[in-house]
Amino acid sequence: ARGVQDVTLGIVFTEALGRGRAQSFALDAQVQRTTFTFSLGLRYAYLEPTDVITLEARSGSTYRVRLLEITEAKGVLQCRGVLD
Repeated sequence: ARGVQDVTLGIVFTEALGRGRAQSFALDAQVQRTTFTFSLGLRYAYLEPTDVITLEARSGSTYRVRLLEITEAKGVLQCRGVLD
């Protein structure tokens, strides 16, 4: 079903800790719906998917972003990431 994520863990939690973990998983899923696409110069070619970077918007706001995909075309890195 859409919006449902099954997680199987081989561990035992108290009720409170289990509830906390479930809430954490739900929050992570909500946060990762915020996606970013942006371009970088080749000086950032060392970056790899799963790396976490900080982006600064024109407004001055900063965002912690986990890279999902990086492709290179004509000397420009095209990047896609999610809010971390």
